[in-house]
Amino acid sequence: MKTLKRLACAALAMTMVIGLTACSGQKFSHKQLCKFAEEQDMERYDKSRKFFEEVTNSSSDYAIYLSEKDKEAQKIYDHFINRTKLFKDYDISESTCIICVGDDEADMIILFTFEDEQTAEKFAKKFADEALEGECDKGDEKGYSYEISVDEIYEGFNKYIGIYVSGKNVLFVNVTTNDEDFMEDFCERMNIVSPSEAG
Repeated sequence: MKTLKRLACAALAMTMVIGLTACSGQKFSHKQLCKFAEEQDMERYDKSRKFFEEVTNSSSDYAIYLSEKDKEAQKIYDHFINRTKLFKDYDISESTCIICVGDDEADMIILFTFEDEQTAEKFAKKFADEALEGECDKGDEKGYSYEISVDEIYEGFNKYIGIYVSGKNVLFVNVTTNDEDFMEDFCERMNIVSPSEAG
């Protein structure tokens, strides 16, 4: 279990460098993500600094989330997505971030709202080029487009990535686990194609 946890945390940390989330008020919303997190009994943080410290320094299991607007929302994008300046300094008006780490999984879900639809699509395309690994798939569904991938990083232990665009919103799902229940529950709730369907 300790080996699996180290792999999960390593994969999560690596994705933080190039990660992202999103979706708009059309297909999926920040309110939906917060409600899902509440129903999962996750702890809500009201300060981005404390949230970042927990993610960076915690040595124990945790399930936390944060939802911010304007300057605080921008901090989430800068911290998790653009620390290496791989992407442009896009203006983010709202961000919601869910992170869960345990013995057999590391889950990151982030939703960003960009300034316009064209910017969201441009970012999602570049982000997909950087983030997707292994078996990939993409398509269009009612109200959103998606790119997904699944990659086995350890026997029975997979890394799943999904990037979804709806209007000005981009939703990023990054799950490293040997138990897909959490991811499948989330995708079912959002009514989006699961990354497990890639390939």
